[in-house]
Amino acid sequence: MTPLDGTRLGIRGVSYAYPTGQQVLDGVDLDVAPGSLTLVCGASGSGKSTILRLLNGLIPHFHDGELAGRVLVGDEEVCDTPIERSGLRTATVFQNPASQFFTTTVADELAFAPQNYQVPAPEIRRRRNEALETLGITDLAERELRCLSGGQTQKVACAQALAQQTPVILLDEPTTFLDLAHQVDILQLCRRLNADGRTVVAVLHDLNQAARCAEHMIVMHDGRVRVTGSPRRILTEDL
Repeated sequence: MTPLDGTRLGIRGVSYAYPTGQQVLDGVDLDVAPGSLTLVCGASGSGKSTILRLLNGLIPHFHDGELAGRVLVGDEEVCDTPIERSGLRTATVFQNPASQFFTTTVADELAFAPQNYQVPAPEIRRRRNEALETLGITDLAERELRCLSGGQTQKVACAQALAQQTPVILLDEPTTFLDLAHQVDILQLCRRLNADGRTVVAVLHDLNQAARCAEHMIVMHDGRVRVTGSPRRILTEDL
């Protein structure tokens, strides 16, 4: 892969509530260093996935609610950044990646986002081939998406994110619904996604699982940051 400079991410005093009034985040402050691999952990409903939706611009551009505070990707305020601009900065792998596919084959799906940004055809082919090779799934290039296993689908979604050539990649519960062997594969993929300098943020439930691949961990509880630091330090504390 072509080396990329990671991008610093910042959340400053952010609170967010659904249109129903249910509070999801309450005064969250956090920083993610450029080029780092950061895992966000916590129980269901702790606000983990909301953090990702703030960083990729789905909040506030697609999800309504009451938002206060600042969200920064690099030096840009997400609230003031058009969603198409955000798509040049962040790529997201969702919990159910099949829901984010727009085409029918792996090759077409990896080309879809770059085509939307009018990337020249030779560059699209280069990105697609590099992404497939990086994730070790060149044999899937001509496969139909509907015929893939859960683990294969997750890898294709990661390849799709790589092909977008964004400096930030966000993954929302990438190991959900996978068996142990495929969970280990996805955690190793997180390292690979980060290896060329991208800033990678992944949401996981399992602290021990996260510790296997992260250099930095953020633990959420009831919409607040409970603790941040190295996995080794956090796992020796009484949480």
